[in-house]
Amino acid sequence: MLQELVNTQVAAALKEKEDQLRKELEAEKARTEELRQQLDKEKGTAGGAKRITVDEQQRLQSELAAREAAQKNKEEELARVKQQQDAEAARAREQQAQLASRTPAQPAAAVGPTSVPPSPAAAVAASAATTVAAAPPLTGTTAAVPETQAPPQGGVGIVVAEGDLVDSAQVDEPPQALAQPNVVLPRAALMTRVPITGFVTLRALVNEKGRVDEVKVMQGLPPPRLGVDEACVTAVKQNRYKPALKDGKHVKTWITVSIQIRILPAR
Repeated sequence: MLQELVNTQVAAALKEKEDQLRKELEAEKARTEELRQQLDKEKGTAGGAKRITVDEQQRLQSELAAREAAQKNKEEELARVKQQQDAEAARAREQQAQLASRTPAQPAAAVGPTSVPPSPAAAVAASAATTVAAAPPLTGTTAAVPETQAPPQGGVGIVVAEGDLVDSAQVDEPPQALAQPNVVLPRAALMTRVPITGFVTLRALVNEKGRVDEVKVMQGLPPPRLGVDEACVTAVKQNRYKPALKDGKHVKTWITVSIQIRILPAR
């Protein structure tokens, strides 16, 4: 039941991300087409008689190229989300098949405290907006979801000790975010002339003290990255959590953290 709940929450988070990206992509396409029509009209190629200066034409062409790049980034993000959805669906089917193939075990005496499935609000950490002051707008949204690993530790009949590494699907309560520092982006990223948008997905090992011991980049920002991935790793290492619980003991476990990056060029 716990694993089904986790799978449902992950699928819901990915579907929400997909819907958001589709809306943003449609808006980006509309803005790109509007700018393209404006450029054609100003150049006189759409039947108009108005002519513009070379500088103005170059400015419009540069803005159009930026819009097209932003649209391409949205399309790539959407494709990656669809891949994640397919991977999660395949993993869920595999888990269901494994459960169905297992021989029912004889009832056994309960070992340790009764496990209580985490609530949906505890399984997925609340989103937090990240803004860089005195710089082009940046929106960073982080969400932590339990990550499935095998083989798990702390299964039935195994005594779990404080600080043991336990599969996130086996913990009674996953880590809950207490503090999430802002992502401090490098100057090169903030000085970009084209919009930079995307998601950085990381794996974080949260120890029994609620601190992050290790961070790995699962999926980085599309090029040009300009040090954005490294900035996200640094921020996640400073995150603080209420540690995971297994049989009443604080344990280590891996979680997945997704950070949304949105940087608009300075005007």
